[in-house]
Amino acid sequence: MCVDLLIKELSKAIENNTYKNISDALFNKIREMILSGELNVGFTFPNEAALCKELNIGRGALREAYKALDMIGFINRSKSGTSVNDKEKLTQDVSFNMTIEKSGIKDLYEFRMMLEAETAAYAAKRSTKKDILDLTRVQKDITENKMDKRKMAYYDTLFHLLIAQASQNKLLTDMMRTASTTFEKGSYHTFCKVNEEELERVINCHEHIIESIVSGDVELARKTMREHVIYAAKIAGVYEE
Repeated sequence: MCVDLLIKELSKAIENNTYKNISDALFNKIREMILSGELNVGFTFPNEAALCKELNIGRGALREAYKALDMIGFINRSKSGTSVNDKEKLTQDVSFNMTIEKSGIKDLYEFRMMLEAETAAYAAKRSTKKDILDLTRVQKDITENKMDKRKMAYYDTLFHLLIAQASQNKLLTDMMRTASTTFEKGSYHTFCKVNEEELERVINCHEHIIESIVSGDVELARKTMREHVIYAAKIAGVYEE
């Protein structure tokens, strides 16, 4: 039953693809299905060749989606196959995600202010060259897709998730990963309200965040990220002085 549902939902995601490429659509849909519980912990995905044939896509797109999901802990890839990750941990993650989803947008931004300022600070202290390259690549995707609010929200969320990974702190990364779907919805809600000038400021904020992380200046990274989230909260109309 899960396999049939997977094929059905992935086919819909490909057909209604609003992202830059097929791998992004696959990544987002599988992530949603895992967090919602539609794909149970321990579920083993079909053979890659068979699944790609069912979806009429190249194996490269599926492998790229799997690689991203594996990198942020949603799935486990081994010689024996690809499966939904860690029963106890994902059960806790789903519960936490449901709590986040039930929160109001004001609570969401206040949570992000506290969480992401420290995440950026640790990223400034611990990021690698690969982390910086990944952030720069996603920032380029954000700039190229700035007129598409849904794509912007997707890449913005990925940008913040990559900063969490650059912190080299598993707990911070797990919290960001688990809340990523809800954060993406919040970002989309905010981007739908921005004018061109505000949008450019958001993009520039990202550039400053990358610069602060590259510089290794912990306090600057913390301050820059906090100001960025506060600005987004102001656009959303939920920031209190």
